[in-house]
Amino acid sequence: IIPLLILTGCGNKDIWDTNYTFDYAECYLNGEYQKYEIKKWRDYDGEQIQIKTKDGDLYLLSMNYCRLIKD
Repeated sequence: IIPLLILTGCGNKDIWDTNYTFDYAECYLNGEYQKYEIKKWRDYDGEQIQIKTKDGDLYLLSMNYCRLIKD
């Protein structure tokens, strides 16, 4: 039971879902949707996510306005 309790405290990740790779993010910024091709991403406590794009740009965004998509 202890390992199960430890594994369920993994932030926004589902305990049964092991695929955390995404192809792009769609985020609503400045009144329009932006699409970012993801090279790497990382989530933080709360609603923040950091995205490194294939162009080399780095963004810190709110997940309240973004969704990660796997093609």
